[in-house]
Amino acid sequence: MKRPFIFVITFIVFIVVIVFLITNTIGKKDISVSTNQSSSSVLQTNNESEGQINIGQSKLPENNESIISMDGDMNFKEADVDLDNDGNKENIKVTTEIPKSQDQGGIEEVTGRLQITGKDGVDDISFINKPQSLAGIISGIKFIDLDGDGIKDILISIPDTGNPFITNSLFIFNYKSKQMYSFPGDKNDFSLDEFVKGFTFSYKGNGILNIENKDYNFKGTMNLKNCENITSSEENNKKYEDSWIDPRPVSMDDGAKLMLIKDKDNKVYIRMPLAIYGINDTDVIGEVELYFDVSSDFITKFRRFEIIGYNGNAKVKIGEANAIKEMIG
Repeated sequence: MKRPFIFVITFIVFIVVIVFLITNTIGKKDISVSTNQSSSSVLQTNNESEGQINIGQSKLPENNESIISMDGDMNFKEADVDLDNDGNKENIKVTTEIPKSQDQGGIEEVTGRLQITGKDGVDDISFINKPQSLAGIISGIKFIDLDGDGIKDILISIPDTGNPFITNSLFIFNYKSKQMYSFPGDKNDFSLDEFVKGFTFSYKGNGILNIENKDYNFKGTMNLKNCENITSSEENNKKYEDSWIDPRPVSMDDGAKLMLIKDKDNKVYIRMPLAIYGINDTDVIGEVELYFDVSSDFITKFRRFEIIGYNGNAKVKIGEANAIKEMIG
């Protein structure tokens, strides 16, 4: 009679052991997955703290900055926007005008027109005259207050064919004061040509290229060994002392193109990229990012610049400098 009882007890103990082993195994698997997820998060945080992003990606926002792309509206035709915050929307149109003299013989030049219809009438503005090209007359349009007067300014990004990148400029219009200008260019106290002339490059050996601009007390170091398309030959690297910066704003990738940056205080800056070329105009070794804002008298002011280098397929900030005191208004 005791044997069946012992058998039952043994069977129950066996079942308890099996359940314990299964439960413990599942628990270990859950802990392992959780640990892997934590490691991935830590790695991601470390990468961001190094200030690196993949080439082609937008720059990581700093100090609660937000990025406002100027692209994506190349087919813009019309929109209703309350520019002056009076509760009534203005009608904004962008059209392409072809001179009648060119209708028959092929299009050589086109005019971009901005038409704003409000309660006080119509503003009809020619914002660009340019040769006809595949780039078109507009790559983006934004309505945003640049000078802090409470009125949404109109910014139109204008593309043009360049070599090897598309070049860009802005047309900026204030609906309240009717002031307008092209940027870079009109109403700008800053010369891109003079700015880039201030940079010098000197090769120090072992892949180290120094970048200097005495006008802004800037010194930085670029490691050519980190650039994927550059050989390790010292003789070849010496040629990079002839590197130069092109003064034309360009669109190189999603992280290097004309765009707007809004800081934590809602102050809007225009960020303009310039390419740093090495041996030739297909050998891009870095970027210069210039930051501008628009003053209360609706003039574009240069504020600072950053030098960006490459580390494989990632971008790294080499250094930065502020505008000289005479430029700050």
